[in-house]
Amino acid sequence: MTTLIGNIIALAITIICLFLLLISFKFAVITYVIIAYLVFLYVVVLHYISKGKIDSDLWMSFDRYEREAFLNFPIFVNFPVVSNFLSNVMNTMRIIGFIWAIAAIIKSEYFLSIISASYFFISSWIIAKTAPNLYMVDGAKSGNLIAQELVYGLEKVLKKKDHYDSTK
Repeated sequence: MTTLIGNIIALAITIICLFLLLISFKFAVITYVIIAYLVFLYVVVLHYISKGKIDSDLWMSFDRYEREAFLNFPIFVNFPVVSNFLSNVMNTMRIIGFIWAIAAIIKSEYFLSIISASYFFISSWIIAKTAPNLYMVDGAKSGNLIAQELVYGLEKVLKKKDHYDSTK
């Protein structure tokens, strides 16, 4: 469900920016890029703030794999529904941003093209860290050892966190 809502929100932002084409192409692209980078900055800040959102007793119960998983995916551990939503918004905006970059090249707006296309690459790491259930599980199933360690640690973290939250 969060996948659908995230995609709809990203498409709504895109449609608003398409209406801004009536004003000017530059204005529409700049608006889209600003919104995309603001969402990116919000998620990055949330990622780092969420790392500190854990009780010391729970943290002390984690082993090495669990600590690594928590530090890599704190938004997902603390806010799983929100993390899937944000990941889908950013991923859809990333793909549409690449289309805006191509349109900017056609319009000879090379600087806007570079900024828009760079979002595609810059946002990749935080998208994967925001929703590991969407991006890491397939790698773990196909035999990627690093992904297997992270998914294993993440599953243990989620179980311990659920148990810890239920006893509070």
